[in-house]
Amino acid sequence: MIITPDDMLDDDIHLVAGGETAFLLDSAGQAISGAPGYYAYFLGVTSTTGFTSASIEYASGVEDAFLYNIDDITVAKAPTAGVPEPDTLVLLLGGIPAWLLRRSRLV
Repeated sequence: MIITPDDMLDDDIHLVAGGETAFLLDSAGQAISGAPGYYAYFLGVTSTTGFTSASIEYASGVEDAFLYNIDDITVAKAPTAGVPEPDTLVLLLGGIPAWLLRRSRLV
């Protein structure tokens, strides 16, 4: 999340991570209640290759032109594929012969 009192334009700031780039959209800014004139912008990337670093870049011609704070950085790992659970019918069909075999030994 980028918090700023400055007027922002589309693509003024870019978040670059893992070969992917997220561009700031001015229309996505949310006014912060209790802080008149301050806006929060949310930037995020999804990378299938993973990454070890991220950077904030400026559009050409606007370098060092903003006053901003970066807050609430979150990194999440994609969930791994779970172990498939056997279908109930498969369990039932596999269990009935075992049950019959055990029952025939008891008789």
